[in-house]
Amino acid sequence: MIKVNKLTDYAVLILSYFAKQNSDEVWNASQLASALDLPNPTVSKILKILLKNQLVISHRGAQGGYQLAKPLEYITVAELIEAMEGRVAVTECNVRTGLCSHEQACQMRNPWQKINHMVLNLLSQVTLADMRDNRE
Repeated sequence: MIKVNKLTDYAVLILSYFAKQNSDEVWNASQLASALDLPNPTVSKILKILLKNQLVISHRGAQGGYQLAKPLEYITVAELIEAMEGRVAVTECNVRTGLCSHEQACQMRNPWQKINHMVLNLLSQVTLADMRDNRE
């Protein structure tokens, strides 16, 4: 089964919440956790990952917090998954070579790589704005 982890799902919620707010508004982890009914440590962890991957920006100080680094229309699902989980890969051999003892003789590696490329391409075409707006 291919699925995103819970932190990635929560990251979509957090980024979508930012997008619904005034773009000049800054939110700290506690405010976001309360507004989204998520655990504060989880929100803090996600925000640090999003900051590291330049999907949010931070402001220090007493009135500090986080904002979107760019509109949701410019953040793809592939970009978010890679930020939260690492490289999109359907099978381990799509992550890096040398993980499987059958790699050299495997007749399924190329087909899986083609499928992986198609999945990544599709995820790169869907933005978080598409998901928020429930567009197909």
